[in-house]
Amino acid sequence: MKISYIFALLVVTRLYTITALPHKRRVAYEFTLTSVDGDRGYTFPISFEGQIFNVLLDTGSSDLWVSDISCSGCGNMRKYDPKRDGSFRTNNKPFDISYGKGHVQGYISSADLSLNGALIPQQVFGLATKAVDFQDRPFDGIMGFNFYFPTPLGGQSAFMYMVDNGMIPDPRFGVYLGRESEGTGNAGRLHIGDIDRTRFIPPINFHKVGVNDHRWTILLRSIMVNRQTYPAFRRLPCLIDTGASILKIPNSDVDGIADLIPDSVVTTRNRLLVPCDSTPSFTITFDAVSYTIPYKDIITDRYDDKLCYTNIVGRPERRCTIGTPFLKNVYSVFEATPSGNYIGFGLLAPGF
Repeated sequence: MKISYIFALLVVTRLYTITALPHKRRVAYEFTLTSVDGDRGYTFPISFEGQIFNVLLDTGSSDLWVSDISCSGCGNMRKYDPKRDGSFRTNNKPFDISYGKGHVQGYISSADLSLNGALIPQQVFGLATKAVDFQDRPFDGIMGFNFYFPTPLGGQSAFMYMVDNGMIPDPRFGVYLGRESEGTGNAGRLHIGDIDRTRFIPPINFHKVGVNDHRWTILLRSIMVNRQTYPAFRRLPCLIDTGASILKIPNSDVDGIADLIPDSVVTTRNRLLVPCDSTPSFTITFDAVSYTIPYKDIITDRYDDKLCYTNIVGRPERRCTIGTPFLKNVYSVFEATPSGNYIGFGLLAPGF
């Protein structure tokens, strides 16, 4: 990963002088992340009064949901039994959450949530009674880490509860997404309230979330493919999403990128195919800092004897989603400070 260090001194100074919120006791919390689906997603354990669930880490959403004991379409997910939780409450209001693929529905509930010893009283969550396209998913639910309040379910993310109630030293969480599929050991780490300084080489370069954005969104300045700059991406809002295994960009831009890669093809569903033996280089720039995505994180399965799928997919809207193909190559920090919200990226330390 090559990162340019423009304004590095300013970034480092801001990083290490964040003021923690007042609280009688502040503790950072660390979680092991488990890779699922060949590093396409990452899970960690949570608990409701002894009932443990491995939930997907998702910076692209706000709410938490797990499957009800009666859930239809939830496959082999662990099921939550309200009768085993004395803190369980429900208002019986329905919810329906849609994702890029699949959706869940059920009713809104609350209960005391435990995050590796951190107690979140009466955390609002969705109890799913029906799920579509989730039968074979290797996790028990999804936990959103967005900062916006109120969430679609009318509550607050557990992370923001910890921030607002002074439970953690700093209003941030750090994410390292490893490569379990390559046998490099542990798949990843999540730190809430701190960062893991062993995983990156300073500095962390920060990019500000727009004041009117309600998600972890920053502006993409440019993208370079095979050392050719594709200009249409200037100031394109991009969601930084640990729960996405793709790079989702406007449909017209998929065609534009295809023009820069010899013998590439765009499918009728706006997915980029490239020759399997090609080694395209991708560099994306936020503000004045550039990051390279290795071709091994762009090219995926075979389409036929010559072409391979990529993680680059089109969408009709003029915005983008940047997921794990990029995030596996940096250490990421998400901050919700009084002065604004920021996303930072750092060069991975040797061995990671």
